Amino acid sequence: MKKIRQSLTLCFLSAMLSFISYTSKAQNATIENGVATYLSKNYAVGDTINLGYGTLPNKSFAYIYIGSAMAGTTELERNWAKAEAIIDKVYKSGKTVMLRAKLIDKTVNALGGNKLFINLDSAIDNKELL
Repeated sequence: MKKIRQSLTLCFLSAMLSFISYTSKAQNATIENGVATYLSKNYAVGDTINLGYGTLPNKSFAYIYIGSAMAGTTELERNWAKAEAIIDKVYKSGKTVMLRAKLIDKTVNALGGNKLFINLDSAIDNKELL
């Protein structure tokens, strides 16, 4: 009887740990009233955000792109690590919450093509966005 009780207790604890692990990974970014929220942090138009480091093998960014809707986008290069940007749009692309931001840099702003397109969930999960 003791072994059965111990077995049931272990099964219960295992099931609870699996559930907790699953629910902690099941978080997705949301948008409400123009404010994106992910992992209890809010992102709104006008907020300054800090970039981390690129996660591709060449250290470019996998989840942050630079460019424009007209000219197209490319992966943000590694030399923009630790840069700052200001959010100018929060939106959804399919089921993905996206941020559009403008780099805080006079040179790139003068040349145009300074818009960043950021996959919020993936950029944060991979520390491309701090």
